[in-house]
This record gives sequence, structure tokens and C-alpha cells, in this order.
Amino acid sequence: PLIIYSIMQMLIISFVFARLIKLLIDKKVNNKLILLSILFLSVNPVISIFSMIMTKDALFGALFVLFIIEVVKLIKQPKQYIDKPINWISYCLIGALTGLFRNNAIYAIILYTPVVLIVFKKYLKKLTVLLIAPIVLYYFVNNVVYSSLGIAAGDPREMLSVPIQQISSVANKYDKELPEKTKEEINKYVSY
Repeated sequence: PLIIYSIMQMLIISFVFARLIKLLIDKKVNNKLILLSILFLSVNPVISIFSMIMTKDALFGALFVLFIIEVVKLIKQPKQYIDKPINWISYCLIGALTGLFRNNAIYAIILYTPVVLIVFKKYLKKLTVLLIAPIVLYYFVNNVVYSSLGIAAGDPREMLSVPIQQISSVANKYDKELPEKTKEEINKYVSY
């Protein structure tokens, strides 16, 4: 099963990079830059290793690249993008999946949505629906589908691991300089 998973993940990542190169070709980017991109994606050892790692990070990275491709297509030709139903489906699914693979991605989508709406006021009604759809789908899956399937929410400790490490590091390095009140506060979260 692990080999099948690895092969599927490699194929997905290869597909995403092929879509990226196709976008460069469609946008008539300089052939030298396209060739350099192909070489970079083909020879870079980090990408090879990343495509075999069995965490959700590899698939998130692939989904994020796909989502950026959709955003570029939307921004470059909003009228043509909005008029094709397949673009709506693809934008919504890729956006929601990107958020589901990495929760903080949905915040990036939420933050850039008003910017796109302001820039393309001409298509406000259709764009509002298009840009809000992946956010709604994300929250629907995260709150309704997951709870109906009995899938528990992620542990907040996972979200707070980096800030807790930072607090621990400060407490360790500056122990003598920290006031007692601060040490008591830190002790509530990390065993001082």
C-alpha cells in the first residue's frame, strides 16, 4: 500500500508541474524561461524527495500550486474564466481541498478575496459567488461532514506548537531576566 501511495503522489505532483509548464506555454513565456523551469523541476532533489514524503505537505504543496494556477487564470482573464462552468468547479474544489489539507490556507483565501473583488468590481456579483464558494465548501466539510462522520477536530496543541517552542526558548535563554509574574504565566502553559 505504501508503494501505491508513493506512486500516486508522484503522479499527482508530476501532473501539477505539467499544468504549471502548460500555463507558462499558454501565456507565451520566453522559451528559455520555460526550459529553465522544466530543468529546475526535473533536477531539483528537494522536489524528488518531497514527492515521496508521506505527509500531507506534499499533496498540500501540489494543491497550492494548482490553486495559484487557477488564481492566475482568473486574474489574467476574469470574463473568460467566469463564463466557463468547469472553472467554477475546479476553483471551488481546489480551493476547498487546499484549505482542508492545511487549515491556514483558507485564511489566505479569505484575505485575498476582498482584494480580487475590489480590483474586478465589474464582475462583482459572479466573482463574489465564485470566490466565496470554496470558503463555504471548506467550512461545510470541516463542520458538517466531519462531525457527521465522527471525525474529531484537530488538537489545538498542534496549532500552538511553534509559539510554545518560542516561549520555551525565551524562558530557557532569559531565565534570570524574566520577572516572576512572567514565569508564573509561562508555567500555566509549559512546565517551567
